[in-house]
Amino acid sequence: MKNSWYKLDNSANLFPAVANSKNSSVFRVSMILDQTIDGDQLQNASMKVFECYPMYMVELRKGLFWNYLNSLDEPIQVSLECDYPCKPFDFEYSRDLIRILYGNNRISVEVFHTLTDGTGATEFLKSLVFFYLEGDDAQGKVRTTDSLNRNDYEDSYLKNYRPHFNVKKKLPFAYHIQGYPYANGGNGAIHGHLKVDEIHKLSKSLGVSITTLLTATLIEAIAIETDQSKGKPIVVSIPVNLRKHFDSKTLSNFFGVANIGVVWEETLTSEEVIESVKEQLQFELSPNSLQSIITNNVAYEKIPGAAFVPLALKNRIISLGSFFLGENTKTVTLSNIGIVDMPDPMKAHILGMEALLYPTKKSPINCGVITYGNQMTVSFINRNTDNAVIRRFFRLLSQNYDLNVSVYANEWSQE
Repeated sequence: MKNSWYKLDNSANLFPAVANSKNSSVFRVSMILDQTIDGDQLQNASMKVFECYPMYMVELRKGLFWNYLNSLDEPIQVSLECDYPCKPFDFEYSRDLIRILYGNNRISVEVFHTLTDGTGATEFLKSLVFFYLEGDDAQGKVRTTDSLNRNDYEDSYLKNYRPHFNVKKKLPFAYHIQGYPYANGGNGAIHGHLKVDEIHKLSKSLGVSITTLLTATLIEAIAIETDQSKGKPIVVSIPVNLRKHFDSKTLSNFFGVANIGVVWEETLTSEEVIESVKEQLQFELSPNSLQSIITNNVAYEKIPGAAFVPLALKNRIISLGSFFLGENTKTVTLSNIGIVDMPDPMKAHILGMEALLYPTKKSPINCGVITYGNQMTVSFINRNTDNAVIRRFFRLLSQNYDLNVSVYANEWSQE
């Protein structure tokens, strides 16, 4: 049974304050099937999936002191994809926070980040495809129930808040990639397919995780293709799924961010960059570091009187804080959603997956990684016309590590 309204979780409050034409706060996850998508069949599937995820069939509303999510009575309509990925939501026209798109053999879900994070959106997409393919046995891998409990939409930040873990870190300003946006607006998307068994074998031989290897390679690609004369760190911001580290099954946002930075020098080797990233990531993923992320995020809500600051002023404060403490301290974002599994009878119909993060003015290139079966897809979004960093990234994986890489792009990236 759905509620009439839902409170925003701790992270969700950020995105309405910072969203604009250059920062849509909209990300995408997609599944590619072995058949052309039928729009009517997908609409029927969406009616079923929203019964399982009523907390996603909502609109964003403004209160005097806080935004909140108000349940919708009318179903959200699926749409034929005809625009660039991660386009801003037009809240003057509609306050919906989720799009279901289809085109050729791809089903995509685009989400305004206030609603949920990559984990929640991926679970929603899995259920949507399950209903589209008319599955009858979820095998415990897909949510198909309409029974809702508070754990499904709880604010896990507040649940796991520990005030004594308040460790503040001063982050330096990062290097930012320069470039020229597409004349017609929009975002380019470039995807690369890697074989999981190959990159897993490689990362294991190097004694690092796949995320560490990809992060180090991205740092090296940026260093090679951009001007590093000013000595600012190249910083990769890595979202961390906190559900894996704390007691939570929430379908709302529950992620932290680990910033991994390297000040580039000509004498640095690939091995040294990998080792630096490995050490930093181990520290950032330690229990104390992750707990401090939650504590620092929630601490602002706990300031006496903060709840009674008018929403307009609160949004202004949040926006300024995000600019100086978030956007200025990262070069790119790399989000590894991880391995996605589906019920056995459906696996033959699913060819692969994609994940795209929205770009911003300060971070015009961002990277999403998702794995299905033996295929890992590394997807870059780019609001600029220059794709040199992305080409270099895939070239380094191919030439330095002898990995097989298959690359394809959308029409913006092909201009």
